[in-house]
Amino acid sequence: MVDRNGDPQDFSFRFTQKAEALSGKMYGDNESFPLADANITGDHLTFSVTTELNGQISKFIYSGSVTGDRIELSRLRSEAKAPEKKVTDKASEKPNPPQTFRLKRLT
Repeated sequence: MVDRNGDPQDFSFRFTQKAEALSGKMYGDNESFPLADANITGDHLTFSVTTELNGQISKFIYSGSVTGDRIELSRLRSEAKAPEKKVTDKASEKPNPPQTFRLKRLT
């Protein structure tokens, strides 16, 4: 994936499914984050991941579908909580389009 600054990011996911209950973690370069609000119905899955970087807490909402050994996901950033700013941050006023990417099963 590419972050909001255009820098590449590598992530992996580990999913555990029991019926329609979904759980797991997202792994980055140096840390991991639990999946929240996760569920799967048929081939459609949704979950969220909350991250913290330099005091900035962000929530990412993922939704997608499973086809064979691939998952196609869309990720939408939703500000969960941010520190107070005295000066308007123009970067935070940019539109927030969803990112779409594919995951491939690794064994």
